[in-house]
Amino acid sequence: MPLNDEADIKSRKYYTYNVCKNFEKTDVTKILLPCFASHSFIEELQKEIEIPIVNIFNALENHITTKL
Repeated sequence: MPLNDEADIKSRKYYTYNVCKNFEKTDVTKILLPCFASHSFIEELQKEIEIPIVNIFNALENHITTKL
C-alpha cells in the first residue's frame, strides 16, 4: 500500500513500532524491515527501539559489493 497521506504514514509507524517493541521481548538481536517505506522513518524508530534496526539499503549495497 503506498504511503500517500499522513494517516497512512502514522498507521505504518504505529504498526512498525509495535512489531519492533514485541521483538524486544524475544531473543531477536537485529531487525530488518522488509518494507522500503518504513525506512523513511527508521532513525525516528531506532531512537525508541533497543534492538539495532538494519538499514536495508546499506545491507543490499554491502551484499552486492561483496558478492559480485
